[in-house]
Amino acid sequence: MKLNKKLMAVPMTAALLAGGAVTPFNVLSEPPTAHAAMHEMSEASTPAVELRLTLSHLLSEHAYLAVETMVKGGEGADDFEEIAAALDTNTDDLTNAIESVYGEEAGEAFNDIWSAHIGYFVDYVKATGAGDEAAKEEALEELDGYRADFSTFLEEATEGSMDADAVAEGLQSHIDQLIGSFEASVEGDYEESYKLEREAIHHMNMVGKMLSTEIVKQFPEKFDNTKAVTDKADLKAHLGHLLSEHAGLAVTVMQNGADGSEDFEASAAALANNTDDLSAAIESVYGNEAGEQFKEMWSEHIGYFVDYVVATGEEDEEAKEQALNNLDGYRADFSEFLETATEGGLKAGPVADGLQEHVNQLIGSFESYVAGDYAEAYDQSRDAYAHMYMPAVGLANAIVAQNNDDSDGEEPQDHNPGHEAPDAGNLVAEVILTIDSDQSTVDGQVMDLFNAPFIWEGHTYVPLRNLAETVGAQVSWDNEDRAAIVKAGGATVKMYADSNRVTVDGTEMESSSDIVIRGDHTQVPVADVARILGWNLDYDSNAKTVTLTK
Repeated sequence: MKLNKKLMAVPMTAALLAGGAVTPFNVLSEPPTAHAAMHEMSEASTPAVELRLTLSHLLSEHAYLAVETMVKGGEGADDFEEIAAALDTNTDDLTNAIESVYGEEAGEAFNDIWSAHIGYFVDYVKATGAGDEAAKEEALEELDGYRADFSTFLEEATEGSMDADAVAEGLQSHIDQLIGSFEASVEGDYEESYKLEREAIHHMNMVGKMLSTEIVKQFPEKFDNTKAVTDKADLKAHLGHLLSEHAGLAVTVMQNGADGSEDFEASAAALANNTDDLSAAIESVYGNEAGEQFKEMWSEHIGYFVDYVVATGEEDEEAKEQALNNLDGYRADFSEFLETATEGGLKAGPVADGLQEHVNQLIGSFESYVAGDYAEAYDQSRDAYAHMYMPAVGLANAIVAQNNDDSDGEEPQDHNPGHEAPDAGNLVAEVILTIDSDQSTVDGQVMDLFNAPFIWEGHTYVPLRNLAETVGAQVSWDNEDRAAIVKAGGATVKMYADSNRVTVDGTEMESSSDIVIRGDHTQVPVADVARILGWNLDYDSNAKTVTLTK
């Protein structure tokens, strides 16, 4: 097998983390195995949180597999059929999750609609390959019809709790991200392609949060009157998002290295960005020194996987064995690091066992891919993606225990929240906005805005939908009242255009300045959004930035 020389220049800041799997409600078609001690360590989530983790896992995996399937189709790759089959199996798992809540008939309806929309993406890929612009437009029109059908399905399933118009807009974001990532790949703009792929994964994690919240509110007794959205649940979901994304990108990078793909460097850079986000998460809890130590070990770790890929290309069995030995040493070092950081909350032995399972999955997927056994390669890849939710839950449990709050923060639902600030922002810890820049930074990840924040009549304005959806809220538009509606944490906020009128669950309030429409989007004073959503706000006049923290 020939190996691209670019492989030798892989960014050494990227890394491959190990971990375990959590399979709430047994919705996976073939649940990945996990070391018993690691499973015991991470199994303490409440039913509501398990639902959220299940949906976030499967929805984000859908985004990852959908992008990769479209790119493989565009390239005419030998493994297209097998990765498409993996995407279909993900659909089966999502169907099982929906069916477990709403019953068999709803599960079948979901499967029909969901499978159809995947088919429209494939139609778009085929039309692109054929250079058929009319067929591409037809595929987009079919996807637009899907938006209407699926948003109506969710509104009816949740008995109106999820607004069809708001859902449809969120679905458009999903479509734009997947189509955009594919188009960028076709055009050779691989950096943009992977940027949009990461945004698609992040977006579907937020969808998992929203959907689980509505389901739990709809069937509180089915979930023991527990919450899907709490501080501890958000920590589990945030770590699960980054760790599972890490596994997916790692598989892609190793395949690209074996193929000598032109997008290898861009995929490695995306993995490095994921590593930066994980390091920032560790640093936010344990401080700068621990964050640097974490990142340093991961940087070393990626080198061993690169060594293995290079040795495979050169058919050097001795070098492959050396790479595995080095990974074994890493297991010992990293497991000791986590035991020390968590003050014994995580034990080095079980952690090391979990690390070995993850190494086996990544190496196994890679070896199967090189051997042309693509079905097995994607079975292992899916196992690796799911596997990462166990360390996410285990680490979150240990962190909370260190802070003397092991109640899980997942107390029964409060069905009478009054008019308190909506609890919308726990998934995201920090949002940085820059005046006159159409990009924001969300927990270290750059995200595009509809338009740049601006100053008007002494107030800083931001696009409401971007900010609200970033922190997990739903946004819709009441055309009759010309008002934006924000639903978050059980509360409904209505903001009226061209006035300073605001209502929170029907209670009249006033914003500091008028809500305005610019570029077809609702613009609101950022100070008011922060106050309503319960965020802290900090201005830096020199840097022209606004930082929101929870």
